Amino acid sequence: MNVERYYNRAYLRLPEDKKEREIQISKFIKVVEMVDHIMDYSTEGGEYFEITSEIFSKLREDEIEESTDRELIFQNTKHREYGYFKLDKVLED
Repeated sequence: MNVERYYNRAYLRLPEDKKEREIQISKFIKVVEMVDHIMDYSTEGGEYFEITSEIFSKLREDEIEESTDRELIFQNTKHREYGYFKLDKVLED
């Protein structure tokens, strides 16, 4: 797995220090392996359950405020498409 490629695509940098770099790469690989393991888990035939709670939280009322100017938001990026931030694919299909 080319961890550096994934970091570059996500506009992240690995540490310069060799030991710290190895630790970061190791953590990244563990996370990807864990996600792969979760994705392999079959839910076929499993019992469906739902967690509910009798606790209710009082929500605040929404307050309408003026939005930030879109041009101001995008002034420091070239990654823009259709009025949104354009993101590269980080992981392969």
